[in-house]
Amino acid sequence: MMKKIFLIIALFAIVAIGVSGCQQQTPMTKENAIALCREACQDALSNNLNLSIGPCLLDPIEGSDYVCDIAHNPREDADNLRENQCNAWHSGEARHFIEFTPECEFIKAV
Repeated sequence: MMKKIFLIIALFAIVAIGVSGCQQQTPMTKENAIALCREACQDALSNNLNLSIGPCLLDPIEGSDYVCDIAHNPREDADNLRENQCNAWHSGEARHFIEFTPECEFIKAV
């Protein structure tokens, strides 16, 4: 009886491991990354974060090669300061960036 229970548990474990290995993560779409950036911007505004200096909000956006940056439209000198830009962009970890204004208005996604 114990042998049978052990075999059932072992079989269940093998199947569970096999199924979990077959699951694939869906790549982040540009539209999803924009939505996450917009949400981060709105959360920052709700929490009274000072966005006027153009900070990086998501560095990178989790599960993607996008960063979320705040900039002015038209650009201001503060937007070009490295300390106000995303490290993942400069290091090459991120290949795309999304910009919103300090008022959370979409500028661009590249």
